[in-house]
Amino acid sequence: MTGVEALQALRDGKKVTTPNMKDDYYAYLIEFEEDGRTHREIAWVGTWEDEPFNPYLWCNGDPFHADYFLRDDWELVE
Repeated sequence: MTGVEALQALRDGKKVTTPNMKDDYYAYLIEFEEDGRTHREIAWVGTWEDEPFNPYLWCNGDPFHADYFLRDDWELVE
């Protein structure tokens, strides 16, 4: 799927990945509260994790770069 389709899938609550991250990580939109405000961030989550739980612990702290959505090799994670 395209990067735009992947972004919409994330907004719809789905998990997505790319071929080079497929076996290790998936992208997911995490919502969390901080200082009384709700935040939404896209995070790489390890495939070995039961669920996303802390936005500061994903992928050794590496940020999710928006330029990933310029690629059109996204896949849904079942």
